[in-house]
Amino acid sequence: MNPPATDTELQQKVEEMLQSGDGPIKATKYVREQTGLGLKEAKDFVDHVREEANM
Repeated sequence: MNPPATDTELQQKVEEMLQSGDGPIKATKYVREQTGLGLKEAKDFVDHVREEANM
C-alpha cells in the first residue's frame, strides 16, 4: 500500500474509512502509521475530518 502523498489524500482516505464503518479508532491508527504523528495529533486530525464531513 502506498502512503497518501498529501494531506488532502490522507483526509480523503480517513473520510472513506469513516464512511465505510471503520470508526475513528482505526482511522486514527491509520493516520499515525502514515504520518508518524502522535496520538493526540492524529486524533485531532481525524476529529477535524469528521467535523468537516459532518459525521
